[in-house]
Amino acid sequence: MDTYKTEPRRFEPRLTSNLSSILISKGRELTSTIINLSENGIGLIANSDIDKGQMINVFLGPNEVPLELKVNVCYCREMEDKYYIGGQIKQACSGYGQLMKLLN
Repeated sequence: MDTYKTEPRRFEPRLTSNLSSILISKGRELTSTIINLSENGIGLIANSDIDKGQMINVFLGPNEVPLELKVNVCYCREMEDKYYIGGQIKQACSGYGQLMKLLN
């Protein structure tokens, strides 16, 4: 019998959040909500679907820690009338570390 070890898909813990954000995709500005974050990953809810492999910019509003992320979309799943977008963070501004500390 062959045995093998499966490895988890996520290597960092995900922190739950509920942060209002703006998502920029192909020149479109969409309101979104960041529902989870990790050191290199992000989960968002938006009203529109985004293509897998697309690079998007995510901004937190002025009432939050100023933040801009460049994200590669790994998947986009329909959820009733919204979409769950999972992505890999490719570039984060210096405020990202501060935000992670606040959420932790």
